[in-house]
Amino acid sequence: RRLTVLTRLSFFDTDSFASRLFQYEHDVPGVVTNRALFGRGERWYLLLAWQPASYLRLTTKFAATIREDVDAIGSGPDRIEGHLDRRVRVQVDMQL
Repeated sequence: RRLTVLTRLSFFDTDSFASRLFQYEHDVPGVVTNRALFGRGERWYLLLAWQPASYLRLTTKFAATIREDVDAIGSGPDRIEGHLDRRVRVQVDMQL
């Protein structure tokens, strides 16, 4: 397999952080992602892994959480104004 594509779209609606849902996600090699989803919104991700040669693998993950019930996500230095949290992760693995 030279190209792998994984994706997921989840909708969530909980009363509070105390009733949050945990969602395991596929990620770049060596990273474990277990997201806590709470409030009302949706979460999606797209993971692309391409192996153009036997010694080289490129992996990229695009992810977003849309919270429909808030005007800002997080707090302190991690605070994001708005209801959209977008992330991109890129990893290059090369065997020497």
